[in-house]
Amino acid sequence: MVFISNPQRHCLLGCQRAGDARGEVVWDYHVVVWVASDGGWRVWDPDTTLGMPVRAERYLTATFSASARAPELAPLFRVVEAERFLATFATDRSHMLAADGSWLHPPPPWPPPRAASAEALTNLWRFLDMELPFDGEVLDLSQMRARYGG
Repeated sequence: MVFISNPQRHCLLGCQRAGDARGEVVWDYHVVVWVASDGGWRVWDPDTTLGMPVRAERYLTATFSASARAPELAPLFRVVEAERFLATFATDRSHMLAADGSWLHPPPPWPPPRAASAEALTNLWRFLDMELPFDGEVLDLSQMRARYGG
C-alpha cells in the first residue's frame, strides 16, 4: 500500500477522474496499491484516468508532473508492505462523516478494515502523518522514482 499525502494534507495529483479540465485535483490524501510484476512495478489506482494497472514510471510522471509548478503541493509517499498493512490498519470510517453524522459519500458495501491487533477503531491518521515515525517508509517523489522507476 502507498499512502500519498504531505504535512499540509494538500497534494496535487493529475490524471484523476475527479480532476478539473486538466485532470488535476488536490487531495488531502490518496491511497493506491503497488504490485511487483515481471515487467516492473504496477500501480492500481481506481481514480486514475491512466488505466489499471499502469506502469509505475508512467504513473509517477503523469500523476505528479504538475507538482513541479506547485512545490507546496508536492507529495510524500508512505510505502507499507501488504502484510504489515493488513496486520495494523484499522478504520471506523469516521473520516467519511459530516459534522451532522451523515455520510459525505456512501461508504463501500464491505465492512470497515479492522487490524488484527488494533488498539483503536481507526489509525488512518497515523499512516497519513508523513512526519510521524510509524509503519512503512516515507519517501519523496525523487526517492519513489529512484526506487520504482520513472
